[in-house]
Amino acid sequence: MSNTTERPEFKAKYNNYINGKFTAPLKGKYLDVISVIDGKVFTQAAHSGKEDLELAVEAAYEALRPWQKMSVAERSILLNKIAKKIEDNIEYIKTVQTLDNSKLIHKKAASDIALAIDHFRYFAGLIRTEEILIAQLDSKIVSIVLCEPLSVVTRVIPWNFPILLAVWKIAPALAAGNTIVLKTTKRLPISILVIIKLIGAVLPPGVLNIVNGLDIELTDSLKANKTAFGNSSAEEKIPDIYYPSVADHDDDFFDKAIEGAVLFALNHILINQDIN
Repeated sequence: MSNTTERPEFKAKYNNYINGKFTAPLKGKYLDVISVIDGKVFTQAAHSGKEDLELAVEAAYEALRPWQKMSVAERSILLNKIAKKIEDNIEYIKTVQTLDNSKLIHKKAASDIALAIDHFRYFAGLIRTEEILIAQLDSKIVSIVLCEPLSVVTRVIPWNFPILLAVWKIAPALAAGNTIVLKTTKRLPISILVIIKLIGAVLPPGVLNIVNGLDIELTDSLKANKTAFGNSSAEEKIPDIYYPSVADHDDDFFDKAIEGAVLFALNHILINQDIN
């Protein structure tokens, strides 16, 4: 049996996804998307400005109340539908991610997508088990603990795990009743844009919005209630956010090391002394 995978066709341009439809950047600017495999331009993605971001945030706020009012059972069903859409297209998606950021198709790319599917299903089930916590503190006082969504949240996705890290942030936010504005990595945005083309119709317009190619500083002006980032040098400049930062050991061959840099790259190898 052949291990080759057919190369997918890409559109000439990929636009932002705002309010349930793909929308060209208002200033008409696009960025070349260069394959890290061969260094060639294989498509273009929207180079957005502040006005595009504001459009996405407004769409997210308009969709917020209906999404919050939707029953937990209904949101759970939609998350499971998203998982099924991704599962039905897993071969296509993992090939796209490999061409986008060079992950090995039959190893990391495949496991990333499988974990993304599982994440949607996990939160689809989790929200059905949520219980209101009620405790009688004394004869006159009853304590009731309610879990409520934050509101509109923003997510900034790094390049190394574009689909998996996006889903880690999207699935729980949607499950909790938040709407989302997602910023893709500027140079490697295609994986998540391909995903949204597959799953976008499952969600009501405005619940999930994607804006590509804008400078991270623009998120300072957002009125969204929560921002989460991947690992980036720009994150340290922005207060009041959540982001995971990763530090690693110095490398004597830094220029060569960063050619294959990955978040969890090994930095210690243990070898038995009998091995020459």
